[in-house]
Amino acid sequence: MARAVGMGSDQFLITEHEDKSLVPEERQPVSDDDLWAEFFQFELWYEGGKAPAVDVPLPGQEPAIAALRNRYHELAESKRLVVKNPANLVRLDVVDAIFPDALYIFCIRHPWDVIQSISIKGILRGKVWHSFLLKTAENFTLPMDMLLRAAHTWAYAVGRFEACSNERWLLVRYEDFVSRPETELSRIYRFAGIDDVEAMQRAAMLPRVSATDYAPLLDAWRRSQYQPEILSLLEPLAERFGYDLSMDQFSGNTTRLMANKLSVATRRLRRRLHRRLGVRS
Repeated sequence: MARAVGMGSDQFLITEHEDKSLVPEERQPVSDDDLWAEFFQFELWYEGGKAPAVDVPLPGQEPAIAALRNRYHELAESKRLVVKNPANLVRLDVVDAIFPDALYIFCIRHPWDVIQSISIKGILRGKVWHSFLLKTAENFTLPMDMLLRAAHTWAYAVGRFEACSNERWLLVRYEDFVSRPETELSRIYRFAGIDDVEAMQRAAMLPRVSATDYAPLLDAWRRSQYQPEILSLLEPLAERFGYDLSMDQFSGNTTRLMANKLSVATRRLRRRLHRRLGVRS
């Protein structure tokens, strides 16, 4: 979605991704998370102090708000700034203080697809993987169950949309975006005031419909001790947005999943041995 909106020559795209090969349209080295960590103070940080454990800045940081606004303008120069960072859902009041007239495009997707997508690394490693979770104070205190924390992330994001949406917000269903990209892009570009037919045509080539192997999700669901808690988070919102939570609709290749888990475990063991022996990987 961000690539489609930020594709035009008059747009300047910045995302949370450290690996810029994931977003070829992003033409600068810094990530949006790095900018927030540079200018703002946070209450809780992960060990090492490289990233906040909760993405809500401490209050009373008006100079940081002005400094980040200026930094964005310096990076974008005369271009239209397009920021893609899910963490901004946790700090919308600060984002609004930086850009009071900002437009928001909220992309909603089936909860199980989102949960598998943000849980896959944790599932393969057999532990909670924080990279793609929304870092809220509540999520930080939840039991160490990957699906439970991922379900909280989806529910929190959708809840924030429901609570905050107004005429400056546009809702886009991911399923519609990939099945009829031209129609949805026309709606998105019109909402954002982007008049770039060439960019829209190129953006329409991005969405791809492909079969999903749900073996990781099904395996994690079977192992989770928090199925009732997960469903209580998802059911009200899923019903309102027309998403079926039944697991019977999904299938997956268990053999491939086991092979992937073994591959990940083997690489981790090799790295540990190399560190112990002083060998560079």
